[in-house]
Amino acid sequence: MNREDLLNTILNYFRQKGVLSDLEKDILSTLEKYTERPFDRKGAEQKVIENNSRYPEIFTLISASPGIQNKPFTESSDVEVHNNLYLQIEAMWAKNSQEQNLKNPY
Repeated sequence: MNREDLLNTILNYFRQKGVLSDLEKDILSTLEKYTERPFDRKGAEQKVIENNSRYPEIFTLISASPGIQNKPFTESSDVEVHNNLYLQIEAMWAKNSQEQNLKNPY
């Protein structure tokens, strides 16, 4: 699934769901930061740090992914910071989907 399709799927799910869990609220706020124009680098960095502290398992998963290189924000381009937000959205969405499947296995 390409990025745009995934983001639209997430937004449509949230529109239909109504009451959001804390994880879903974090996904939505990260998605809003990701799509914000013009790109707010400082805000994006803060969101990445916030998500990393709330979801250390997602930080670990992303960090261990092939091709991912951990480095300070001062050495990261805007594109890399923006991409980090997307990877967090993707990982949090997978976590949310897994939790929903455990609650409603059928």
